[in-house]
Formats: sequence, C-alpha cells, structure tokens
Amino acid sequence: MSSLRMLRIWRYISIFVAIASVVLAIAAAIGLVRVGADYDPKDRSLA
Repeated sequence: MSSLRMLRIWRYISIFVAIASVVLAIAAAIGLVRVGADYDPKDRSLA
C-alpha cells in the first residue's frame, strides 16, 4: 500500500510541477510582450 501511495503522491507532484511550469512560461511570455511594447510603442497592436 505504501508504494501505491508514493506513486500517487509522485503523480500529484508531477502534475503540479507541470502546471506551475506552464503558468510561469505564460507569465514570462506576457512579461516579454509588455516589455517589448514598452520599448517599441509602434507595436501596441501585438500586446
């Protein structure tokens, strides 16, 4: 039973890490777009 519990915990940890990495990637992309828009006001339509 302990092995099944560990597998379940590792599955939850891996899912949490995957979701967190996707959220961080989206946040980084939004930050880069905002910085690019601040540096080049002509491309406001992309933001």
